[in-house]
Amino acid sequence: MNNNNNNNRIFIMHFQNYSGNVISRMSNLGFFIKTFSFTYLSILVVFLSIFYNPDNDIDKIIKFLCLFINSLIILFFSIINNYFLRLERWFRNYQEWKIKNYKDFDFEKIIIFKPNKKLKPKWKNSYFSITIFGFYLFIFIISNIFLIFFLF
Repeated sequence: MNNNNNNNRIFIMHFQNYSGNVISRMSNLGFFIKTFSFTYLSILVVFLSIFYNPDNDIDKIIKFLCLFINSLIILFFSIINNYFLRLERWFRNYQEWKIKNYKDFDFEKIIIFKPNKKLKPKWKNSYFSITIFGFYLFIFIISNIFLIFFLF
């Protein structure tokens, strides 16, 4: 009985270490995507302020195309960030579920990830969280204000 109890402790330690590393990696990747989006916003502001010319006669189609491409870039960043946030939450839910429901385990199968589909967070719940939707809504509004001010 004591040997089985030690095996359970070892399993929990290994599993927490493994899943904690995965969760940390996903949160770091989400942070990097947010950093890239702020870098994009900074480059956009600097580029527009350097090349600003009030006498610029740019075609309206090109102006709207710039707004559209800007919106697509920000949407792309938000979708990638949402993907990493969903994976992070999925692993966190899986970690909690696995620790609560562990039984016999095999050391060779400790790193096999077969989560329950019920634990997977919904796309809309993770996308409309304040960390994704609020952040990228702010970036979207600021970048489009700069584009409208400098282009129109």
